[in-house]
Amino acid sequence: MEDCDVVNGPAGGDLMRLVGHLGRAGAATLCLAASAAADYSGFSDPAPSAGLERVKDLVSQGRFDQAFEDFEIADSAKRQLAEGLQAILPETDMKCVTIKRARQNPEFISEIFMTEHDGRIVYWTVSGEVQGSSFRMINFHYTDKFREIKELLY
Repeated sequence: MEDCDVVNGPAGGDLMRLVGHLGRAGAATLCLAASAAADYSGFSDPAPSAGLERVKDLVSQGRFDQAFEDFEIADSAKRQLAEGLQAILPETDMKCVTIKRARQNPEFISEIFMTEHDGRIVYWTVSGEVQGSSFRMINFHYTDKFREIKELLY
């Protein structure tokens, strides 16, 4: 019975009292049902956007100038942004992990992802228009403070 994660959870005391009333057969049934439910996931992420995946690949390689090619800002602002990011994130082999992906409609997608190099984590939020395999960046934000993106996760 020690293998049942539900017993070891925060409500373990309440469950143990219930187990005392159900007996061993009832507890085994309860554990089996709980472990079966733990394997089920009713939600699935929307499909990734090939264009946004390309942007994330370029960001994780430190190729910010190319990552922002389709960003809806002036070229001089893109250059300044890319140079600023290069100065604070000079790494060229950052690990990239998608944290959350949401499609607001078939033509618009938003993602939260993180890059990491030598223990330094940067969180990114990116939103934009999807047309086939292309992606036009409308907005993005980056921070090294988890608290700034935490509420977007729920």
